[in-house]
Amino acid sequence: MRKIGKIATQGRNTSSYQYVSKYTITHSKSGVAFTGIRDIQLNEKVSFFTTEFVFYESLNIGPGGIVNSYFIINVSVHVVPKMFTGNTDKNTPVYNDLPSPGKYIEAQYIRVHPQEFRANMCMRFEFYECVGKLKVLLLFFKLFTTLLTLVKVI
Repeated sequence: MRKIGKIATQGRNTSSYQYVSKYTITHSKSGVAFTGIRDIQLNEKVSFFTTEFVFYESLNIGPGGIVNSYFIINVSVHVVPKMFTGNTDKNTPVYNDLPSPGKYIEAQYIRVHPQEFRANMCMRFEFYECVGKLKVLLLFFKLFTTLLTLVKVI
């Protein structure tokens, strides 16, 4: 399981211009069920579709006492996946935060789904793992003690 905070993409490194300009990402901890990254700005405007049944019960107090009312609402929320901006040429790296700046996804499996591309669907990509503050401090301490040791030797 890794904490992934960023992705970098590039196009195909050939004489022709082939690159992916837009893509979505899904991730999974098990490799069985994959979850997409939602677009938070677009999901604030929720769309409703009639695909799921929700059962409700209400109590009404009338002249004859308490009456149970039952009704069914057909409601399903459509989640908009986040569309990441890819490349505009074959060599310049483009960096995107996953899922948004300052956050990360925990996953063992990650899928990149190209949505728009130029010429052929070709891309190079790499993921950047989030390193905890303690690890960074330990690396800095090791580097500092190594430099001190080198200074004493000289």
